[in-house]
Amino acid sequence: MPYLEPLGRVIAVDLPGTGESDRIKRSTPATYTIEFQRESLEAFANIVGLDEDVTLVLHGPASMVGFDWASRHVSSVRAIVHMESITRPTVWPDFEDPFRTAFKKIRLGAVEKHVVNSKTYLAEALPREMIHPPTDEVLSEYAALFERGADERRAYLASYQQIPVSGQPHNARNVVGAYSEWLEQTPIPKLLILGRPGYILSGRMRSAAERLPNQTVVEVIGRHLLPEDAPDGVGNLIAMWMRSLPST
Repeated sequence: MPYLEPLGRVIAVDLPGTGESDRIKRSTPATYTIEFQRESLEAFANIVGLDEDVTLVLHGPASMVGFDWASRHVSSVRAIVHMESITRPTVWPDFEDPFRTAFKKIRLGAVEKHVVNSKTYLAEALPREMIHPPTDEVLSEYAALFERGADERRAYLASYQQIPVSGQPHNARNVVGAYSEWLEQTPIPKLLILGRPGYILSGRMRSAAERLPNQTVVEVIGRHLLPEDAPDGVGNLIAMWMRSLPST
Protein backbone atom coordinates (compact mmCIF):
# COMPACT_ATOMS: atom_id res chain seq x y z
CA MET A 1 0.00 0.00 0.00
CA PRO A 2 2.75 2.58 0.68
CA TYR A 3 3.90 2.27 -2.94
CA LEU A 4 0.41 3.04 -4.24
CA GLU A 5 -0.56 5.89 -1.90
CA PRO A 6 0.97 8.58 -4.19
CA LEU A 7 -1.21 7.33 -7.05
CA GLY A 8 -4.65 7.80 -5.52
CA ARG A 9 -7.05 6.64 -2.84
CA VAL A 10 -5.97 3.23 -1.51
CA ILE A 11 -8.49 0.96 0.22
CA ALA A 12 -7.72 -2.42 1.78
CA VAL A 13 -10.86 -4.55 1.88
CA ASP A 14 -11.20 -7.29 4.50
CA LEU A 15 -14.12 -9.43 3.38
CA PRO A 16 -16.47 -10.60 6.17
CA GLY A 17 -14.79 -13.24 8.28
CA THR A 18 -11.26 -12.11 7.36
CA GLY A 19 -8.71 -9.65 8.69
CA GLU A 20 -10.26 -7.02 10.95
CA SER A 21 -13.81 -7.55 9.66
CA ASP A 22 -16.47 -8.97 11.95
CA ARG A 23 -17.07 -12.69 12.15
CA ILE A 24 -20.49 -14.31 11.97
CA LYS A 25 -21.20 -16.11 15.21
CA ARG A 26 -22.01 -19.82 15.09
CA SER A 27 -20.90 -19.94 11.47
CA THR A 28 -21.26 -23.12 9.42
CA PRO A 29 -19.66 -24.45 6.21
CA ALA A 30 -22.50 -22.73 4.31
CA THR A 31 -21.96 -19.28 5.82
CA TYR A 32 -19.22 -17.68 3.72
CA THR A 33 -20.42 -18.53 0.23
CA ILE A 34 -19.28 -16.64 -2.84
CA GLU A 35 -22.79 -15.15 -3.09
CA PHE A 36 -22.54 -13.81 0.45
CA GLN A 37 -19.10 -12.32 -0.15
CA ARG A 38 -20.10 -10.75 -3.49
CA GLU A 39 -23.12 -9.08 -1.81
CA SER A 40 -20.85 -7.82 0.96
CA LEU A 41 -18.36 -6.32 -1.49
CA GLU A 42 -21.20 -4.79 -3.49
CA ALA A 43 -22.53 -3.07 -0.38
CA PHE A 44 -19.07 -1.91 0.67
CA ALA A 45 -18.34 -0.47 -2.77
CA ASN A 46 -21.59 1.47 -2.71
CA ILE A 47 -20.90 2.87 0.75
CA VAL A 48 -17.38 4.11 -0.04
CA GLY A 49 -18.24 5.26 -3.56
CA LEU A 50 -16.22 2.95 -5.79
CA ASP A 51 -17.86 3.98 -9.03
CA GLU A 52 -15.09 5.16 -11.38
CA ASP A 53 -11.38 4.78 -12.19
CA VAL A 54 -11.02 1.69 -9.95
CA THR A 55 -7.88 -0.45 -10.10
CA LEU A 56 -8.46 -3.76 -8.36
CA VAL A 57 -5.56 -5.65 -6.73
CA LEU A 58 -6.67 -9.26 -6.25
CA HIS A 59 -5.03 -12.23 -4.55
CA GLY A 60 -5.86 -15.86 -3.92
CA PRO A 61 -9.38 -17.29 -3.61
CA ALA A 62 -10.75 -13.81 -2.81
CA SER A 63 -9.88 -12.89 -6.41
CA MET A 64 -13.13 -14.63 -7.36
CA VAL A 65 -15.12 -11.93 -5.58
CA GLY A 66 -13.05 -9.15 -7.17
CA PHE A 67 -13.23 -10.53 -10.71
CA ASP A 68 -16.98 -10.96 -10.33
CA TRP A 69 -17.38 -7.35 -9.18
CA ALA A 70 -15.27 -6.10 -12.10
CA SER A 71 -17.30 -8.08 -14.65
CA ARG A 72 -20.50 -6.48 -13.37
CA HIS A 73 -19.09 -2.92 -13.11
CA VAL A 74 -17.05 -2.66 -16.28
CA SER A 75 -17.50 1.10 -16.65
CA SER A 76 -16.05 1.62 -13.15
CA VAL A 77 -12.87 -0.43 -13.68
CA ARG A 78 -9.65 1.13 -14.96
CA ALA A 79 -7.35 -1.88 -14.52
CA ILE A 80 -6.87 -5.19 -12.68
CA VAL A 81 -3.82 -6.56 -10.88
CA HIS A 82 -4.00 -10.21 -9.85
CA MET A 83 -1.74 -12.84 -8.33
CA GLU A 84 -2.31 -16.47 -7.29
CA SER A 85 -5.79 -15.93 -8.67
CA ILE A 86 -8.73 -18.05 -9.89
CA THR A 87 -9.37 -16.99 -13.47
CA ARG A 88 -11.66 -19.85 -14.54
CA PRO A 89 -13.59 -22.92 -13.28
CA THR A 90 -11.26 -25.84 -12.64
CA VAL A 91 -10.81 -29.60 -12.58
CA TRP A 92 -8.32 -31.40 -10.36
CA PRO A 93 -5.65 -31.87 -13.07
CA ASP A 94 -5.48 -28.07 -13.44
CA PHE A 95 -3.59 -27.90 -10.14
CA GLU A 96 -0.11 -29.17 -9.36
CA ASP A 97 1.50 -30.28 -6.13
CA PRO A 98 2.12 -29.19 -3.44
CA PHE A 99 -1.09 -27.12 -3.69
CA ARG A 100 -3.24 -29.92 -5.17
CA THR A 101 -2.57 -32.26 -2.24
CA ALA A 102 -3.33 -29.60 0.38
CA PHE A 103 -6.37 -28.40 -1.57
CA LYS A 104 -7.84 -31.89 -1.87
CA LYS A 105 -7.59 -32.39 1.87
CA ILE A 106 -9.46 -29.14 2.49
CA ARG A 107 -12.12 -29.89 -0.12
CA LEU A 108 -12.65 -33.52 0.80
CA GLY A 109 -13.05 -32.82 4.51
CA ALA A 110 -9.94 -34.52 5.82
CA VAL A 111 -8.67 -31.35 7.47
CA GLU A 112 -11.87 -29.32 7.88
CA LYS A 113 -12.21 -30.00 11.59
CA HIS A 114 -8.48 -29.44 12.02
CA VAL A 115 -8.62 -26.03 10.32
CA VAL A 116 -11.67 -24.85 12.22
CA ASN A 117 -10.90 -26.35 15.61
CA SER A 118 -7.11 -26.18 15.80
CA LYS A 119 -5.11 -23.15 16.87
CA THR A 120 -2.01 -24.66 15.29
CA TYR A 121 -3.17 -24.95 11.67
CA LEU A 122 -1.99 -21.49 10.69
CA ALA A 123 1.52 -22.21 11.94
CA GLU A 124 1.51 -25.29 9.70
CA ALA A 125 -0.03 -23.59 6.65
CA LEU A 126 2.03 -20.39 6.47
CA PRO A 127 5.38 -22.12 5.85
CA ARG A 128 3.77 -23.99 2.94
CA GLU A 129 2.50 -20.73 1.45
CA MET A 130 5.70 -18.70 1.83
CA ILE A 131 9.15 -19.29 0.39
CA HIS A 132 10.79 -17.55 3.35
CA PRO A 133 9.92 -18.91 6.81
CA PRO A 134 7.55 -16.46 8.55
CA THR A 135 9.14 -14.46 11.34
CA ASP A 136 7.64 -14.59 14.81
CA GLU A 137 6.26 -11.09 14.19
CA VAL A 138 4.51 -12.12 10.96
CA LEU A 139 3.17 -15.31 12.50
CA SER A 140 1.80 -13.53 15.55
CA GLU A 141 0.09 -10.92 13.36
CA TYR A 142 -1.71 -13.60 11.37
CA ALA A 143 -2.49 -15.62 14.47
CA ALA A 144 -3.90 -12.73 16.54
CA LEU A 145 -7.42 -13.30 15.23
CA PHE A 146 -7.02 -16.87 13.99
CA GLU A 147 -6.49 -18.20 17.50
CA ARG A 148 -9.68 -16.79 19.00
CA GLY A 149 -12.03 -19.61 18.01
CA ALA A 150 -13.72 -21.56 15.24
CA ASP A 151 -15.74 -18.57 14.01
CA GLU A 152 -12.47 -16.71 13.45
CA ARG A 153 -11.19 -19.42 11.11
CA ARG A 154 -14.31 -20.40 9.17
CA ALA A 155 -13.89 -17.90 6.30
CA TYR A 156 -10.32 -19.03 5.64
CA LEU A 157 -11.54 -22.58 5.09
CA ALA A 158 -14.61 -21.49 3.11
CA SER A 159 -12.56 -19.40 0.68
CA TYR A 160 -10.86 -22.57 -0.57
CA GLN A 161 -14.02 -24.67 -0.47
CA GLN A 162 -15.71 -22.13 -2.77
CA ILE A 163 -13.19 -22.58 -5.58
CA PRO A 164 -15.22 -24.46 -8.21
CA VAL A 165 -13.74 -27.85 -9.08
CA SER A 166 -15.50 -30.16 -11.55
CA GLY A 167 -18.64 -28.05 -11.32
CA GLN A 168 -18.87 -27.92 -7.53
CA PRO A 169 -20.00 -25.86 -5.65
CA HIS A 170 -22.59 -25.26 -8.35
CA ASN A 171 -23.30 -21.61 -7.52
CA ALA A 172 -19.60 -20.76 -7.39
CA ARG A 173 -19.15 -22.52 -10.75
CA ASN A 174 -21.79 -20.22 -12.24
CA VAL A 175 -20.18 -17.08 -10.84
CA VAL A 176 -16.65 -18.02 -11.92
CA GLY A 177 -17.85 -19.30 -15.28
CA ALA A 178 -19.55 -15.99 -16.03
CA TYR A 179 -16.59 -13.79 -15.16
CA SER A 180 -14.07 -16.12 -16.83
CA GLU A 181 -15.81 -15.62 -20.19
CA TRP A 182 -15.60 -11.87 -19.62
CA LEU A 183 -11.94 -12.01 -18.58
CA GLU A 184 -11.00 -13.87 -21.74
CA GLN A 185 -12.21 -11.03 -23.95
CA THR A 186 -12.15 -7.78 -21.99
CA PRO A 187 -9.55 -5.22 -23.12
CA ILE A 188 -9.25 -3.78 -19.60
CA PRO A 189 -5.49 -3.60 -18.78
CA LYS A 190 -4.27 -6.37 -16.51
CA LEU A 191 -1.08 -7.06 -14.57
CA LEU A 192 -0.43 -10.68 -13.61
CA ILE A 193 2.20 -11.12 -10.90
CA LEU A 194 3.42 -14.71 -10.90
CA GLY A 195 5.30 -16.34 -8.07
CA ARG A 196 8.37 -18.43 -8.67
CA PRO A 197 7.67 -21.26 -7.92
CA GLY A 198 4.12 -20.12 -7.12
CA TYR A 199 1.49 -22.24 -5.41
CA ILE A 200 -2.05 -22.06 -6.84
CA LEU A 201 -0.88 -20.71 -10.20
CA SER A 202 1.24 -23.45 -11.70
CA GLY A 203 0.78 -25.83 -14.60
CA ARG A 204 -2.51 -25.43 -16.45
CA MET A 205 -3.82 -22.80 -14.02
CA ARG A 206 -0.79 -20.65 -14.73
CA SER A 207 -1.05 -21.12 -18.50
CA ALA A 208 -4.72 -20.09 -18.48
CA ALA A 209 -3.99 -16.99 -16.40
CA GLU A 210 -1.12 -15.97 -18.66
CA ARG A 211 -3.32 -16.01 -21.78
CA LEU A 212 -5.69 -13.22 -20.74
CA PRO A 213 -5.78 -10.32 -23.24
CA ASN A 214 -4.09 -6.94 -22.79
CA GLN A 215 -2.04 -8.29 -19.90
CA THR A 216 1.48 -7.67 -18.65
CA VAL A 217 3.08 -10.68 -16.93
CA VAL A 218 5.88 -10.33 -14.37
CA GLU A 219 7.48 -12.62 -11.78
CA VAL A 220 8.66 -12.36 -8.19
CA ILE A 221 10.25 -14.98 -5.96
CA GLY A 222 7.51 -16.47 -3.83
CA ARG A 223 4.84 -19.11 -3.33
CA HIS A 224 1.27 -18.11 -2.43
CA LEU A 225 1.62 -15.13 -0.10
CA LEU A 226 3.52 -13.01 -2.60
CA PRO A 227 3.02 -9.73 -0.67
CA GLU A 228 4.78 -11.42 2.26
CA ASP A 229 7.52 -13.11 0.24
CA ALA A 230 8.26 -10.10 -1.98
CA PRO A 231 6.61 -6.98 -0.53
CA ASP A 232 8.99 -4.50 -2.19
CA GLY A 233 8.86 -6.33 -5.50
CA VAL A 234 5.07 -6.52 -5.58
CA GLY A 235 4.64 -2.90 -4.48
CA ASN A 236 7.17 -1.52 -6.96
CA LEU A 237 5.82 -3.57 -9.88
CA ILE A 238 2.24 -2.47 -9.33
CA ALA A 239 3.22 1.19 -8.92
CA MET A 240 5.42 1.21 -12.04
CA TRP A 241 2.78 -0.53 -14.11
CA MET A 242 0.03 1.84 -12.97
CA ARG A 243 2.17 4.82 -13.90
CA SER A 244 2.54 3.36 -17.39
CA LEU A 245 -1.21 3.15 -18.00
CA PRO A 246 -2.84 5.67 -20.33
CA SER A 247 -4.40 8.62 -18.56
CA THR A 248 -8.14 8.39 -17.96
